[in-house]
Amino acid sequence: MREIIDSADGNGVLDRIFLSNTSTPNYLTTLLGRSDDPTDIYPGDITIGEIVPGFEKITTMPKLPVARVSLREKVDQHWQVLLDKDGITGPDGKIINATSIVDGGKRLNVVLDTGFSLTQVPRQIADAIYGRIPGATFGAVGRGVGETWKFPCDAEVNLTFSIGGVKYPIHPLDTSLDWSENGTTFCVGSVSAPLYLCTSVVL
Repeated sequence: MREIIDSADGNGVLDRIFLSNTSTPNYLTTLLGRSDDPTDIYPGDITIGEIVPGFEKITTMPKLPVARVSLREKVDQHWQVLLDKDGITGPDGKIINATSIVDGGKRLNVVLDTGFSLTQVPRQIADAIYGRIPGATFGAVGRGVGETWKFPCDAEVNLTFSIGGVKYPIHPLDTSLDWSENGTTFCVGSVSAPLYLCTSVVL
């Protein structure tokens, strides 16, 4: 909008909030909700200039530069950073190897998207995560999902991403989804491989 109006009148909501009170700390936090967690039920919160109680440590975490990819220079810029080299640890505790067009193929570009439900990765990563689960198969499911990994729901799928030298473990409840079709109940991988995205990770 700022590019269209070409003045401060086109500033985004956050810019307007911070400019209206320059003493407000310039940060936004997002706590994603998980209503079906049996022990830690997070309703989800967004804060501006404040920290959700219990999460104060985030202010001392490494500050990551926003990565720019040449293909996106002339289109909308996403919140995107670089994953560390060998930055994905699979359920078996081993590094998942992946190549990329970013940084000479050594590091994957990570798009931080709070408006999308699934973590999207290149197919080779999804295969490395779920392909080793006993009983797992790759195939089509309904409801417009298409092809994805299906596996028994008693499988605990642990996953860790390393960004800025910090390891971020992904809760098993966020790596699988309960599913039911034709009277059969199973789980599907929520870390999926979309057809249109082949060199990035969307968290």
